[in-house]
Amino acid sequence: MLNMSQNDKKVLCCPSWLKYCIARLNCLYPGLAIICVACLCMMSISACSSAEQEIGKAESAVDLEYDDSLDSEALWPDLDLKGRFITYWSKRFSTDSAKELMPFEAPHFQKMIGMARYQAYLENFPGGELSKIKLYEPNELTEYYFEFPITVHYTHTRGDKKTFDMKDRWVKVDGVWYHLLRDPLFFPSVSANRPKRNSFYQYV
Repeated sequence: MLNMSQNDKKVLCCPSWLKYCIARLNCLYPGLAIICVACLCMMSISACSSAEQEIGKAESAVDLEYDDSLDSEALWPDLDLKGRFITYWSKRFSTDSAKELMPFEAPHFQKMIGMARYQAYLENFPGGELSKIKLYEPNELTEYYFEFPITVHYTHTRGDKKTFDMKDRWVKVDGVWYHLLRDPLFFPSVSANRPKRNSFYQYV
């Protein structure tokens, strides 16, 4: 989604790493240290600009609405999660998008669930067109695991305006944010929770 790798941006944004490099370069090559630090700053600015441009493109396809009590910028731990969230949901209502969406699912899900089963799940998802997603206060279980209570607004294929509520889970693995899909009915092997009556979408 972004031009730079997740690990590249993580390194560039790490103050301790920069301090270490500056100290080492100052000891060995004082003149080179200034040039390298300047290059790193330019790369960091370029990466942030690229991320914002990619998110801007995706946001045109997904209308995000925030609860009145939320700061729309502070809600996201970083731009990468926001970008992947938007890109994922921009494709979510397409019933033939299994190959595009599977790379967004958590690594263990990708290894344990076949493409045919995943495609069958998508075909059972409400058909129609996404209108908007409303976000509420997220639950930060750890710095690598977030639950987002959301309300999904969509137009059914019949033309009816409909909504459903769910918890959208995201986990960070090796510097990359992945969607954590839980549905004990379709995917019992990767869903720790037991299903509750009339709460199918709570596990999506």
